[in-house]
Amino acid sequence: MRVTARDLGTPQLSSAPIDVSIFVVRNNNPPVFVNLPYTTQIEETSNIGRFVYRVTTTDADQQVR
Repeated sequence: MRVTARDLGTPQLSSAPIDVSIFVVRNNNPPVFVNLPYTTQIEETSNIGRFVYRVTTTDADQQVR
């Protein structure tokens, strides 16, 4: 998954795309992302470490222990 941050300024500025990896020990079925597409806004002056957005997925695999 690639994530890019964009602001609402003029001209619009954006970050370099960041690759996000999800590591799964054993996976026979891919995760299904719920409520696509994901869109949110965050204030430019927000504190570092602020919660931004929760992504929800489902997966048909049973958890392996």
